[in-house]
Amino acid sequence: MQNSKNISFLVVFMGLLVGLPALTTDIYLPSFPALASFFDTSASSIQMTLTATMIGVALGQLVIGPLSDRYGRKTPLIVSLAAFIVTTAFIIYTKDVRYFIALRFVQGFACSSGMVLSRAVLASTYSGSQLAKALSINTAILSVMPTFAPVVGGVILTFASWQGQFIFLLIISAVFLISSFGLKESSTKESVADNSSSSLGKGLLLLLGNKSYISNVLIFAFAMAVMFAYIASSPFIFQEHYQLSPLLYSILFGLNAVALAIGSLFASRFRNQEKALQLGALGLIVMSVVLVATLFSGLSYVFFEMAFFVMFIFNGLIYPSSTTLALGSCQQNAGTASAILGTTQFLFGGIVSPLVGIGDILYSTSVAIVVCSLIVFLLVLQRMLSGNGSTVQLIYVRIINRLGRVDIKD
Repeated sequence: MQNSKNISFLVVFMGLLVGLPALTTDIYLPSFPALASFFDTSASSIQMTLTATMIGVALGQLVIGPLSDRYGRKTPLIVSLAAFIVTTAFIIYTKDVRYFIALRFVQGFACSSGMVLSRAVLASTYSGSQLAKALSINTAILSVMPTFAPVVGGVILTFASWQGQFIFLLIISAVFLISSFGLKESSTKESVADNSSSSLGKGLLLLLGNKSYISNVLIFAFAMAVMFAYIASSPFIFQEHYQLSPLLYSILFGLNAVALAIGSLFASRFRNQEKALQLGALGLIVMSVVLVATLFSGLSYVFFEMAFFVMFIFNGLIYPSSTTLALGSCQQNAGTASAILGTTQFLFGGIVSPLVGIGDILYSTSVAIVVCSLIVFLLVLQRMLSGNGSTVQLIYVRIINRLGRVDIKD
């Protein structure tokens, strides 16, 4: 059993580590024009570097997660961070955009260990309320990092060239690598032995047969899809529909990231994560309808932003609670479970993001957010009707009965 000091260090370290993929992906966004000029190439080629990084992060999780179940968490983490450092050093000196794209893929692949292993380590180390609190902090940092990273990149760019952003990543990853040597292996020898004797396919089948895990993964994925719909459409809605300046839009984007962090941290206050999940799902569907109503009512952007802010607090409740319940149901295969969770997040985000650009962006965004929120609501409702009752269930029962859609017996 670890003492409180070690627990605090582990939670904080894993919380910072989970933000490495987002930091790697977003820190260099302000330097896109400078990169296009440096490599003497088109904007689309520079955008390909971002796509390559995201693909690397998604695929890396599917490889590193199962490997961590077979060989423990510490060794894959150290190897991944070492590969990240070497790749970042090559990026700093590359002069060909084709090499830059390839290196960004490898960099994304390597840094994916931060996302998948941080969750796996916490799931292997803690359980119950301790796991919920640890994952709440983990998710809060993950929620803020996409907003924080471009700001850091912009500040660096005012004092240095684009290479300065990657030198910063090099320093951060070196600190992570040095710190990781002091970590204790979170996987037990028994669990590593069990997983080393079984194939990835067998472990995957076990997870796919775990109804509780799959349910929580889908809830997490559709809740994440709501956020990706917002990320893809918000620049156009705020800056074109509401005619806001890029600066004001950035401020509002940051506020919504804070809302996600608030919801994530609030989830740790619940002793029962099922209740946090139920409250989050109920609030998400209600606020998604309110959001759409404010969008088409002709009201000021202030009301639209207020609806977004409250909606993201409820959405923030869902992320750590669904993650806690998902990983808590399969701790022996926590690495693979975390990998599937993270990859599904990118998969759903990749599907929803282009959909909001079809036709009128106001209508397509509204449909995407409401439909994804409704699916989260129905998935949680289905779990409750199958036996996971709570105080919040009474609210669901009254709503459904009033709508007259189902007949629920006590």
